[in-house]
Amino acid sequence: SKLAAGGVMVQWFHLYETEDALVRRVVGTFCDAFDDASLWRTNGGDAFLVGFNGRRPPDFAALERALAGPPSAALERLGLAGPAALLSLQTAADAGTRGFGLGARRNPAPRPYLEYAAPRGRFLRSNAEQLKRLDEAVGPYKGDLLLARYLAWRKRPLSDAETRSILSYSKVIRGDFRLSLAVEWAARRPGAAEPRVWEARLRIDREEPEAALAVLASIRGGGDADRWAIEADAFEMLERLPEARAALGKAARAQKGAPAAELWLRSDLLA
Repeated sequence: SKLAAGGVMVQWFHLYETEDALVRRVVGTFCDAFDDASLWRTNGGDAFLVGFNGRRPPDFAALERALAGPPSAALERLGLAGPAALLSLQTAADAGTRGFGLGARRNPAPRPYLEYAAPRGRFLRSNAEQLKRLDEAVGPYKGDLLLARYLAWRKRPLSDAETRSILSYSKVIRGDFRLSLAVEWAARRPGAAEPRVWEARLRIDREEPEAALAVLASIRGGGDADRWAIEADAFEMLERLPEARAALGKAARAQKGAPAAELWLRSDLLA
């Protein structure tokens, strides 16, 4: 609330060794202090709140200039391919962020409840789960997020490299968002293998082997080792072991060295 004009406040907080009520308290207290607040996720256990005073439209041209050169290389090292991948980390815009903290008790400076309640979550080794389910990138509020607004501003969809970066960076979280992204990618690239391999992999993660096989069947051409390995996973989940072994054989023949040997061994273990 004491930011200078144009200032931005970024607050990290964790979702491990804490409790849902405390996380909602953190979010609600933060929202009370700033005119605009948003939620961002980086991995399974870390989240960020971003806040600033005053409401102004985002300056995407300035963002692109700021991230050019050395900052771009730094993002690449983190696995984020440019502004689009960075903006994809946002999970809730202002309204959704405020809604998450609605009704939660606050943490005023004179009575810092959080300071004394936080050790309980650490002692119990509990995890906050509610915020993990808040992801406006899937659903009717998708257009409110900065990624959608950025893509509309630049007038072109995500590139293959950007999509690959986003899917790879968020490997262990945001399953619904990643699946929707893979489906959109496949729709832009009819018959292409890579987006369909990604979609099939995510279907396997959701224990949808029949859907994964249907996606893989739409690939034009044979595909690579990843395609056949995922197909083997689907057949194995369906207990169709001869077909799983055949797919593993195709995957092994598409590989060399130790990876091929591991696939042959897995095939033998299914015998």
